[in-house]
Amino acid sequence: MGVTYGAIGFSSLSYYLAVNVVGLPFYLWEHVVVAAIYMVYVHGNKQSLSRSELISLISLISIWLLFVVITNVDQFFYVLSAARPWFIIGIFALLSKRVSQLPDSIIFQVICGAVIGEFLSYFIQMNSPGWDGKIYFSYMVICYFIILSFRMKRLWVLISCITAMAYVVLSGFRILLLVAMLVYVQMIIFRKYRSGVVLSYRTNMLLVGVISFSLVMLYYLSNQGYIDQYLFFRIFQRTLGFLAFDFGASQDGDKIYMLSHLFSLKDPNIIPAGFNMVRDGNVGLYMDNPLLHILNVFGYPLGAVVVCIILITSFAYYVKYRDCVSLRGLNQVSLVFVSIFPFLLMLNGRFLYITYDAALFGLILGRWINVYTIKSQRHIVE
Repeated sequence: MGVTYGAIGFSSLSYYLAVNVVGLPFYLWEHVVVAAIYMVYVHGNKQSLSRSELISLISLISIWLLFVVITNVDQFFYVLSAARPWFIIGIFALLSKRVSQLPDSIIFQVICGAVIGEFLSYFIQMNSPGWDGKIYFSYMVICYFIILSFRMKRLWVLISCITAMAYVVLSGFRILLLVAMLVYVQMIIFRKYRSGVVLSYRTNMLLVGVISFSLVMLYYLSNQGYIDQYLFFRIFQRTLGFLAFDFGASQDGDKIYMLSHLFSLKDPNIIPAGFNMVRDGNVGLYMDNPLLHILNVFGYPLGAVVVCIILITSFAYYVKYRDCVSLRGLNQVSLVFVSIFPFLLMLNGRFLYITYDAALFGLILGRWINVYTIKSQRHIVE
């Protein structure tokens, strides 16, 4: 059940099923939210909403509707398309406390299903007429998958590495490689210095071998013309250009310009603009500059406060649980994601636009913002 739920709810397969198979005129995802609420409140601990959760839910709906109203858009569909991920982030942030109490096996099954769904979607689209050859794998899914695999048998660590490199090679997105490398380094360090458990020499060599083999094969297949040269360019040449601070070669000049313009505070948007990214045709711009997206939605003053609150609570979460030896599941994911979030805030805003990525980010955000309400202890109950 968990695998099926993950495949049809937390991968791009859900979009294909809703639009291409069922024939809906839009991407329907709300059934996933209903299923999540059922799993947590009905099938899980069979508890109703607490008073604080009810107040938080009413506050979330009220604030979200306020920003929908202040968005100056002629067509409501444009508002809904941009506003829905923000509402999903809030809903799953409210669910995060209950989700963190679920067994690791259930969460891992859902994420495994999401991984399978991503690959199924890729192979289905690959054989579809009119496919442009591009695939957008989720870095949120691979982040969860790698972290949770360290709680399973060591074979799953190797499988997660193979999956991560398959994501990188098939999509050509540097952000996937960056997220995967950051997660692996942290998990190996945490595993060694917090719990005293070290991956075996053979396992480490296999991980290095998988990564090296994947990059070498990409280079070979690209030169032989078996795969698009653009994939090679995106992964190798753009990454090397970025590391050499040659932003012309890495094609990051526009991002650097937008960041410099952002921090120069020229013509700041003081008043909240709401969810206008689709209306203004700025989806691509805000996907590359999520910080700019947040500041425009809330207005620069309020947006700066929102960003600071997220960064402060995430750092507080890290300080509180960095030495916790029994950290597991969603709590472990939330800890590792602390160091990844600043990079995403500057480089990729998929977690603010794609529904299932927004849900996975909302679960993490919920753990961060509740850090001061969690009992002060050196461990979390298994």
